[in-house]
Amino acid sequence: STGKKIITNKLVRVKIIQNVAARHFDELCCEELLKSIEKTKNFSVFLIVVETVGYIAKKEFNNTSVKPYLERLESAIIKKSISFNLGDQAIWFAWTLDRLKGITVYGEPNHVILDIHSARGVDISKDGLHCRNSFRCGFGSVRATHSVVSGRWYYEVTLGSGGLYQIGWATAKCEFLPKNGEGVGDNHYSWAVDLYRHCKWHTLADGTVSRPYHTAKKSEWKKGDILQCYIDLDAREMSFGLSGEFLGIAFKDFVISDGLYPALTMSPNKSCVLNFGKEKFAQEPLLNGVSFNAYDLCVWVDKNNNG
Repeated sequence: STGKKIITNKLVRVKIIQNVAARHFDELCCEELLKSIEKTKNFSVFLIVVETVGYIAKKEFNNTSVKPYLERLESAIIKKSISFNLGDQAIWFAWTLDRLKGITVYGEPNHVILDIHSARGVDISKDGLHCRNSFRCGFGSVRATHSVVSGRWYYEVTLGSGGLYQIGWATAKCEFLPKNGEGVGDNHYSWAVDLYRHCKWHTLADGTVSRPYHTAKKSEWKKGDILQCYIDLDAREMSFGLSGEFLGIAFKDFVISDGLYPALTMSPNKSCVLNFGKEKFAQEPLLNGVSFNAYDLCVWVDKNNNG
């Protein structure tokens, strides 16, 4: 009981430092963060500090006066990390170190990745496929780098937890407005499914935004589930599956406009991994015996059309 109380107090203290550092970072904040890194034996405390340092580096990297502090923090984080098994957090540990080095934009010309320029409240890993909500409150949204206008396409999303996600497709006209709570599916230019609230999201002409979708309780998604996303642009149908169970057509007769992008929105503390086909899919991209293209191949379609 006493041990739990000490850990809770440490977490509260680090959270206070985190909030102060978000507004104003100086030598005092740096010293407090260094103390937390060096003294803690608790992995949760360490992760909070690492996350704080990553956001400070992202915000303050061009501020030359804080670079010496960031260098000290980087050294302390690397040294302390040896004491812990980073596991699933390793990719975000690397994200923080990249921010400390000033690496903020990733490029992968031969593959579809998440578009860092479109992201609102979303951190994206170096491989461009892992993402997490970076807001303490509010929805984070992002879309992929490439769009499609014809053909049949498929991608998968592995969920980092259960809860509130809206996953699907968006045109370039879809605006992500976190302050208004607007993400994928919350306007005329995007379509999404949500298996936490069992809804499909898209604003219709009459103003309706959400409608029931696959309401069977057993279909509620959870950590590790994989959402299969199918789009047939010639038939104008969007369909989804969950960990191998086909959930049916969600949207028909949608407007393609200048092209549709894979896109998603998630609530705080959510994360996921996208697979556009660079890695082997969990499910074969087939519906009723009809094959769908790995979304990653649209890069080469674009190159052939433009070359």
